[in-house]
Amino acid sequence: MQKFVFNKREKLTSRKDIEELFSNGSVISVFPFRVLWKFTPPQDSPIKFTISVPKKKFKRAVDRNLLKRRTREAFRLQKPVLYKQLSDQKKTLNIFLIFTSNEIIDFHTIENKISHIIQKLVAIL
Repeated sequence: MQKFVFNKREKLTSRKDIEELFSNGSVISVFPFRVLWKFTPPQDSPIKFTISVPKKKFKRAVDRNLLKRRTREAFRLQKPVLYKQLSDQKKTLNIFLIFTSNEIIDFHTIENKISHIIQKLVAIL
């Protein structure tokens, strides 16, 4: 049985890793997301993932948190496909999602876009 969890070890929190993504990472754009990703040396988890919703576009923290929760949930449900590919090839991936839309988007749209992003990443693998 697959586990659809989002553990603490899957969170990308290292400032050094995030700076490395911005300086040397590759970019995929799938509206409403801009995705920075990069293969890294093996770590404790095959995927390290984080989300950013700009304060400039969403002034209220409630709105930013809503979009982060929706995106995190969509990723949590879709990630087993990516996990399988990464574990087969013994690779580790850092992913940084930046929300670029100016309006709040419903969960189903976000879920479809996250699925599209994961399919692109699997194709790259």
